[in-house]
Amino acid sequence: MLNGESYLKIKEGVNISPRGDFLIKADKDSGIIQGYYKKIKIQDVPSQIYSKSSNDADHLAMYSHIFDQVSGHVLLLGLGIGGVAALIADIPEVEKLTIGEYNLGAINLFVKGNYPNANKINIINDRSYNINRSYDYIVWDDGIPHPKKPIMAKSKNPTLYPDWNGYNTERGGHIDISNRPWPRMFELDDPRLISVKTRIESLNTKIL
Repeated sequence: MLNGESYLKIKEGVNISPRGDFLIKADKDSGIIQGYYKKIKIQDVPSQIYSKSSNDADHLAMYSHIFDQVSGHVLLLGLGIGGVAALIADIPEVEKLTIGEYNLGAINLFVKGNYPNANKINIINDRSYNINRSYDYIVWDDGIPHPKKPIMAKSKNPTLYPDWNGYNTERGGHIDISNRPWPRMFELDDPRLISVKTRIESLNTKIL
């Protein structure tokens, strides 16, 4: 584990799915859990592997503003390795969390993880743009939104997005750390990082 960093206890595994394989594994140097989505090879197009998300507090701090405000019935579009979903479900003000995810491999690994607050969670196996109904909050975590393809779901509040541009921009760029698979985004004294670390430590005590 890297000094000074915090990690949510995400469980490793692999699930082969008709809609693409999903793999969760630890980086050998940093201890960071990484999620990989492998697209199926179609005809002569080779398989492609994408890093989706991770369990370190630095990555999850991109969502600190989301954790601080969501309540009621929340729709999370995009599951990744499940860190964001697990933290949202652990917020007392969140009564229900609906997750929209197309990849069955990611869904099955999250369900098998048996994380706390499962009674709050409902998962819809579909593309983000196909999910409808009304929610108190919608959290978009499914890549860059299509500019000409609006989502069908409705929200009582503005749609929330991760702070994708929060890569330490206030202080001049990435923070390069030796043996880390990618640079850190937040300084260790950043209030956003400290807030998410507190949430991670609380949830970790509930994960078996």
